[in-house]
Amino acid sequence: MKPTNQFKQQTALSNQSNSVLSVRSVVNFVPLCLLPSALLFAFCLFFIPTLSQAFEFDGQLKGITITDPGSGNIAPNAVITYTQDGETFTFDASGSSDPDGSITEYKWDFGDGTTGTGVTVSHQFATFEEFPVTLTAIDSQGGVALAQIQVMRELANYHLTVNLRSDDDDAIGVMFRYQDPDNYYRFSWDMQRSYRRVVKKINGQFFLLGEDTVPYVSGQTYQLEITADGANIAIEIDQSPIFSLVDPDLSSGTVAFYCWGNTGAFFDDAVVTDTQNIIIWEEDFTSVDIKSWFIVDEGTIDTPSSWQVDGSQMLWQSSNIYSGDPYLPAAFELPKLGTYIIPTF
Repeated sequence: MKPTNQFKQQTALSNQSNSVLSVRSVVNFVPLCLLPSALLFAFCLFFIPTLSQAFEFDGQLKGITITDPGSGNIAPNAVITYTQDGETFTFDASGSSDPDGSITEYKWDFGDGTTGTGVTVSHQFATFEEFPVTLTAIDSQGGVALAQIQVMRELANYHLTVNLRSDDDDAIGVMFRYQDPDNYYRFSWDMQRSYRRVVKKINGQFFLLGEDTVPYVSGQTYQLEITADGANIAIEIDQSPIFSLVDPDLSSGTVAFYCWGNTGAFFDDAVVTDTQNIIIWEEDFTSVDIKSWFIVDEGTIDTPSSWQVDGSQMLWQSSNIYSGDPYLPAAFELPKLGTYIIPTF
């Protein structure tokens, strides 16, 4: 019996480094109703398990293209790129192509129950989680290709409030709009060296944005407030403004708690709200398990760090971890690489 239909399926898989693995198979299908019962049993027993095993893979599905050689049409190639500006994601399918015609439809599924159409689309996600964004490209002859990427909504414009206390005399502070170890803003406060300071780190390079010569009082609790709204950064201590800065370099990123050479750095009652004063995240450290939080030790002396929630239900770092020369004048030592912990929202 001749097969009644024949098609070629090509599945393209890629990992985060954009390397591509192609799997191709040609499958001849016979309508199951035409098979004798003995052959149908053999088909189910041997062919179906073999087919399913042939398409097993360890990575995430990034794209699939289905073509029918009988039609003479070559399916398009779907490609997604995106940018993020504050809370807004812009997805772009202009890198997609069709080898024997043109793409006539671009359909988007944002993975949060909403959809869109067009070569470029903008979208805002309501929650802070990972979303699978899927593009379906359809050409003029009905050929279809799909591509998918995972995106994470990041903090952009927000207000952070946290209580901090140092029982030592070295640096304590907060990092905000943190993107990775080479890109973030950081507020730090040092009693021994008498400074309050805001620095930014861009592509591994440190820059001073603001500084004064006010030390903290050891053992005293302060309420720190940081507002990042667009390019505007405002910092207050106990509701008194200390820095008002403008810097456009980092438009989004999370928060982290930081210290340098400080064996008694305490943090409590942390709250992050959006520009409408809606709570995004809050933690009073009464029942949190910080094992899922991310600890980064950049200091090279007196390692490792020791982050814990102590008996008074506060976040506490008790190691003297630091780097650099502690006796060098503060103005010559911007990095102050110590340790920090990034909460999971």
